[in-house]
Formats: sequence, structure tokens, C-alpha cells
Amino acid sequence: MKADEIIGEITRLVVHNDDFSKLSSSMESFNPLKVLDVYNYELKQLNMLSWLLNPQENHRLGDYFIKEFINKVVISNEENESVKNLSQIELHLSNFYDAQVTPHWKSLRKSKTIDLVIHSAKNNIVVIVLHNEKKENISLHMQECYAMIKEDIKFTNAHVLPVYLTDTGEEAPLSNYCQLTYEDFLSLIDKTIEHHHGELSERIVLFLKDYLSLVNQELVQDEKLVTLCQSIYREHKDIIHWLLQKTSAIQTRELHKVSQETINRYGKLLSVILEKGKEDPFTIAMKNFMQDKLEVSLSSSRLKNTQHWFYPIKFLSIDGMQQAAVPSWHSPYPVSYYFKKEQGKLKLKLEIGPFKDPTLRMEFIKFVNDNSNFTINVKAFRVESVSTCIKMEAIPFEDWEWNKVEIITTRMNHLYQYKFSETNNEILNLIEKFRWKIS
Repeated sequence: MKADEIIGEITRLVVHNDDFSKLSSSMESFNPLKVLDVYNYELKQLNMLSWLLNPQENHRLGDYFIKEFINKVVISNEENESVKNLSQIELHLSNFYDAQVTPHWKSLRKSKTIDLVIHSAKNNIVVIVLHNEKKENISLHMQECYAMIKEDIKFTNAHVLPVYLTDTGEEAPLSNYCQLTYEDFLSLIDKTIEHHHGELSERIVLFLKDYLSLVNQELVQDEKLVTLCQSIYREHKDIIHWLLQKTSAIQTRELHKVSQETINRYGKLLSVILEKGKEDPFTIAMKNFMQDKLEVSLSSSRLKNTQHWFYPIKFLSIDGMQQAAVPSWHSPYPVSYYFKKEQGKLKLKLEIGPFKDPTLRMEFIKFVNDNSNFTINVKAFRVESVSTCIKMEAIPFEDWEWNKVEIITTRMNHLYQYKFSETNNEILNLIEKFRWKIS
């Protein structure tokens, strides 16, 4: 392109572009946490979690948050042996005001540190929290952290609850570690604001809301933001790449000035557009999968697009099923499928989620158990249970294969059409026969 044509493209990108203006405005919105430079991802999460979990802190929540946190771990990991003897109702009724919350806990005998340790001597429980660091030997690190707690004389005979905190929902490399996401953590904060707004000072409420707003930009991708980035990238990707490559082929003084000033002012924004605007191969593969399946409908994508939820179109004709679902769940129906991208594998899961009426959920769980070959975990029969996986299949993946749309799409089809072929018919038959309305 000639210099005047390039200037014209830059003008269309940053001047005559409503989407660009909207995106620029949203990125520049004021947030005091950002001004205070606490936007260090790991440090911010651990510090906030430590503060909320500590019943002695000045948030006026007492031991509410620590009990909600532990119960969330229990609910989300019903099949894990580490939660086997923990009762949600007993945890809820217990007193955790003695809890000691220690970030970066270190053993006196070993140099390793644990991201967060919570100890309640009164309740005889120790919670280990590790975030998903990119360590070469993460499994060994987790094993050593667990052993450090078990060997410490202060925690003799205590129930140890190890938690792996991630931003993508990936399973812990060690099976005894429970899995929790930062999205779960954020939902607990949201719930806390809603249920305890009157007890919290206006300053604390504002602080928590600002925190949620800031983290949501990075962790829970804002759909409007991503949509804007994708729209801008589709229309202007050539000039965006040209500007960010800082090409030396500047043809005129005017073009040099325009391009330099554009980068100085909008360089960070252009990088965001490039990052968010390009669809990842896993998402593209999911779209390809959906195009070939007229019998299913996409429900949602979550956890940085590492999960794609969908459901059979035939669910639409089942009276009462959608009304039974909890609106905030990942699907409009209380039974749904999802593909999950993990380190080294692609999974397809069929899950029974939360119901508005826990009694109806119990009836459905019993109905599935009595009339099918699905294996139902014993914890699914608890009234407080909200999420139950009844079928899972996985295919191994090499790291380089995640960049190949064709490979991902082929394996999605293999999982759904072959590994789940009998499952698809069986679950649909059960759902059609179940009495969704209580008389």
C-alpha cells in the first residue's frame, strides 16, 4: 500500500470507527485498584482471598466467607476423597473464628512455601491452597506441600483439604487435590455483597465491587469486550498487524508521524484487540463441530474458552425441563454436555447441574439411577448436591495438536458420535420419560 492509503486505513481504524471508540472508552474507565497498581494477578488473588478468609479482619464478615469457601470446595468436588467426611451442614453450623489464615506459609524444616494455609484447631481442619503455577514438576511440588502439612506437629490428626485454584478449571495433577476456579472465588464475593450488603460498610462494598470489576476484565471475559475486539480485528486486522509490527518501511515523514502517534496513544489497546480478537483454534473447532450438528445447540463458553457447553435441540420440546433449571448455570437446561480442554487431553462430559427445586433434582437423580446404566456417585443423592457428572470420555492431546483446528474438530466428533453414541440416546430417553412438573 502507498503511504496515503495506509494513513487512510489508520484513520478508518481509530477515527471513523464506533466500535474502536466504545472499546477505548471502556478500557480507560477509572478503577482505584488499577491506580494503586495492585493488578498483579497472583498477588492480588491471594491477598484478597487471605483477607476475606480471615475472620479477624476488618471486613465485618466474621467466619462467613471461610465457611462459604470450604463448602464451595466440597460442593464442587463431591467425588474427591478429600471431601469424603466433610458435611456441608456441619461446616455451616461450625464456628471458625479461631482460624489462622497464613499466606506464603513456610515449614520450619523445609524451605518450600505454600501459597495459602488455613488452620482451624477447633474444627480440626487444615486447608491448603495452591494456585496453578507453571512449574516443571507441579505434581512433585503439590505432593511435597501436602507432605509438609501432614508431617507438621501443629496439624497432627487434622483433616487436610488440599485445593488447586485455577483460572481455567483444569483438574489438579494429583487426584487428592480438589479443584476450584477463580470464577468460583469471584462468585462467592458477588454472593457476599448480595447477602451481606447491610452489614458491610459502604467503603468495603465499593472496594469489593471495584475488585470484581477489575478481575472480570482479565478472568471472566466480558462478552461485549470480546465481541468488539473480534469485530474490529475482522475489519482492520491488516492495519493492526502493520502498526504493531513497527515496520521500518516508512515511506513518508507524515506516515511516520501518524503511525508513531497512533502507537503511542493506542498501542496497548491494539494489543488487546489482537489478543481478544483472534479466535483460538479450540473455539473455531467448536464452531465447526456445531455446524455439522443440526441436532445440538451451543449454550455457553467459559473459563477463557476452555469449556464449550451445548445441549440437544430436542430439549426444546420437553415441557417443564427449562423451567427447572437455575438461570445462572452454564446451560438453559439442568442437563447438559460440554467439551473441556485440559493439559494433555480433551474431555466430553455429560452433567446434571443445579435445579431450582432441590427436591426435583433428587427425584431426577434417583430416576436416572433406577432406569439407566449411568453410574451415579453416592454424594449426588445429598440434597445440597448441585453438580453431578454422569458420563465422561477423554482423548489424549499433544501440545502442538491444540493449534490444529482439523484435529480438534475430528476428535470432538469422535467423542460425541462414537464414545457417546449410546449415551446420547439413553439420556434423551430418560429426559423424555421423566415427570418434570410436580403435581
